[in-house]
Amino acid sequence: MIAGLQSGSTYAMLAVAVVLMLKATDVPTFAMAYMRLFPVFVIRQLIEPSLSCWLAVPLGILFGVVPGLAIERLVIRQVLSESHFASVLMAIGGSVAFGAAVHLAWKSERPGLDAPVTRNLKIDDVVILLVWR
Repeated sequence: MIAGLQSGSTYAMLAVAVVLMLKATDVPTFAMAYMRLFPVFVIRQLIEPSLSCWLAVPLGILFGVVPGLAIERLVIRQVLSESHFASVLMAIGGSVAFGAAVHLAWKSERPGLDAPVTRNLKIDDVVILLVWR
């Protein structure tokens, strides 16, 4: 049940992000997956040398917001005055660039991340197993 709520809320937030980006710029965002993946990998890199999860998550969010703002200000705004075809090509190019950067930085490996909560939740006679991975 918890995993279903987690997956559902993740998909809902992704849908809101895609709709907001499409409505704001009128450009479909193909790089959304890699832009979402980058801060998660940064958080993982920060937690590995025993940095606190509570410090790594805000830093990871910062690593997601700053590149997003830079891309919006420096790239997307410049291309919006061009044709729709140029905007779509820019979105595809951004996806390829972000994908290459992520794969170069993390060597295309599937990283794992340990759960910040390591115990199970018990309500009356029901035990909810918090499975993370």
